[in-house]
This record gives sequence, structure tokens and C-alpha cells, in this order.
Amino acid sequence: MNLYEIDTQYTSAMNSAINPYTGEIVDDKLFSEFEKLAEQKEKKILNIAAMYKNIIADAQKIKLEKLKLARRQKVCENKAESLKRYVRSFISEKEKYSDARVSVSWRKSHQVNVYCEADILPEEFQNIKITADKKKIKDAIDSGIHINHCNIKENNNLQIK
Repeated sequence: MNLYEIDTQYTSAMNSAINPYTGEIVDDKLFSEFEKLAEQKEKKILNIAAMYKNIIADAQKIKLEKLKLARRQKVCENKAESLKRYVRSFISEKEKYSDARVSVSWRKSHQVNVYCEADILPEEFQNIKITADKKKIKDAIDSGIHINHCNIKENNNLQIK
């Protein structure tokens, strides 16, 4: 039985076993079913929370492994670039080499260099990104300043440890 089904049956049993006006138990059998469902609900929630913790632990292990792999990737990329520079230093731009495994040749490319700060370029050649500074907005609202289209919302976040 999933948590939704347990919760539905729990509510139904509670409504049927307890008089809503007096709070008296009107059906002992339904009340015992209500108590069993409460235990099932607690067990299910705790099992789901334990599964959550396991998944978070797996995610952290994967994150660490990604960092290790990223470092190894960077080492490999640096080695490859170093080998490319090494070969570049020994051949002229007109030389070509190839065999069944590899081909070494030159190709032309273009690179744009900007020798000034971007703000002195005409606007059509600038990229401008404007974002809200949420920390400053929060501080201002906390100090009593009203800011249109902004508020502070208090959230209740589930914490599983």
C-alpha cells in the first residue's frame, strides 16, 4: 500500500471511528484499524525518509566521482594540448602528414580580439544582462523599505537527516 492509500484510509477510519462532535470513540474495531494505519503511515514515512537519505548519499558519491573525473579529464586535455604544441613547434604551416591512423595539417581560422573595455563599445556590440540582486532586496525589505513586485515569502522546507 502506498502512502496516498494509507493516508486516505487513515482519514476515513478516523472520521468513522471518532465522533467529530464529542471526540468519543464510536467504533472500537475501526479505531484499532485507525491505529494500525497510523503505524503503517509512520513506518512508510520513515522508510521513504531512509530511502531519501540513501539517494542523497549516492548523489554525493557521484558528485565526488564527477570531480575526480573532471580532474582526470583536465589532465588528459592538458596532455593532449601539450602534445599538439610540441608537434606544432616542429612543422611548418605548409607541411602535411598522414597515415591510416591520423592526419596532420593546417587550416585557417579567424579570432576577434577586443582591446578595450566592453562599456566603451557601441551598444550594438555589447551583451548586457540585468538580474535582480535578491540579497539586497531582502535586506531592504527587512529594513522596512517597500519595493514594488517584491516580497519575502517564508517557506517550510522538509528536512530529513
